[in-house]
Amino acid sequence: MKKLIASKTLHTKQRTYFFNLFENSNQERILEITESKVIGPNQYQRTKIIVFDGDLEDFIEIINKYKK
Repeated sequence: MKKLIASKTLHTKQRTYFFNLFENSNQERILEITESKVIGPNQYQRTKIIVFDGDLEDFIEIINKYKK
């Protein structure tokens, strides 16, 4: 079972991003990033990516490289 540690939401013009940090029963942290966008009246498309604790540093490093 996973426990929610932190949650942030980013609203943009066409999408909403949810950043949820969980901790599982092994005390490993898991970052879930969910993108939600409107595709019709009361219809949303959601896409989720899960980044595990051991991969987080490399994931952030790549994002920072693209940020420049």
